[in-house]
Amino acid sequence: MKYHFCIFILLVIFSISACQVAGQSVTGGCISDDDCKTDRLCVDKVCVFTEDLSKMEPADDIAQKAFRGFLESDPRIFAVTVPSVEDLDWGFDWLSDHDSSITNFTRRDQLLTTLEEDFYAILKASDFSGAEYIRFEPGQHRPIPKGTDKALLGLESLDNSKIIYSKDGQEHQLNIRRIIRFRGRWKIFKLTN
Repeated sequence: MKYHFCIFILLVIFSISACQVAGQSVTGGCISDDDCKTDRLCVDKVCVFTEDLSKMEPADDIAQKAFRGFLESDPRIFAVTVPSVEDLDWGFDWLSDHDSSITNFTRRDQLLTTLEEDFYAILKASDFSGAEYIRFEPGQHRPIPKGTDKALLGLESLDNSKIIYSKDGQEHQLNIRRIIRFRGRWKIFKLTN
């Protein structure tokens, strides 16, 4: 019996020392790779394991696709930058309120409808013809702990990010209020206030 207990203790100690970290990312975000623990890199202000990099879609990729959707006035291109119903159901608990499930799913569907309405409102207010993408500026990193904002598990968000583009020789910006990482892919969650 003592032998089994000693093996158990050794396995626990080994597994803790092998992990070197408690969670998947630095809670406060990161600025550079130096802010992350061993075997991690700072990507989009979040520390990630190096082996996970190939599975991730950087926030800059989503920003470029969103900009292309605006540039081409194509909601189908923009649609790949917003979370799918499956993403939302994977990341959030729409049934936890005392309200009926229909009310909660209506809230989820309203979020997607609002993103589409914001897309068209931005197209109406801005002329993107001849514009060129310059860069993506990630906003403030904000972890979304499990249970906060109906999150089913810990998620990462970037709030108040910017797409910088040029038009007619001048630099302009398109604000993205919030993007959230779902299953390693950043998705636009909110365009405007």
